[in-house]
Amino acid sequence: MRDLILALLATLRSGVRSRRELVLENLALRQQLAVLRRTMPKPRLRDSDRLFWIAMARFSPRWRELIAIVQPATVVGWHRKGVERLIGSIRRECTDHVIVLNERHLHRILGRYVDYYNRSRTHMSIGKDAPAARAVEAPEMGKVRSIPKVGGLHHRYTRKAA
Repeated sequence: MRDLILALLATLRSGVRSRRELVLENLALRQQLAVLRRTMPKPRLRDSDRLFWIAMARFSPRWRELIAIVQPATVVGWHRKGVERLIGSIRRECTDHVIVLNERHLHRILGRYVDYYNRSRTHMSIGKDAPAARAVEAPEMGKVRSIPKVGGLHHRYTRKAA
């Protein structure tokens, strides 16, 4: 169950921002945490910290926005909001429409939903594409056909040659 929740959280995070932005923000947050974890009463920047921010300024035009000392309560709040949105999506789009028989059945349903969420469901935040990007299918490729997903609860539409 823990692995499934972690996979769902990873899906949510990747759907909101581009990969490069996530990596750069993660790197910036790790650097800030490293500074805070030092035993000094007041965090001080070392030469390596200064070099890090010089490199960050070169690769990210938004580097100034990434500098923030984040309190643990703030991070918990961010995670809570993200998890609430994800659980709401799962509830509205999946579990409200099926009768769950047992835990194994729930795992199977959620596994199929995660696959649908990552490969087929469109996300407004990433230009109406799925996190696992797919090619645009031209009308010449044939008629549109429906592929049932999540036990027929949702569908993926694709073109098939006639």
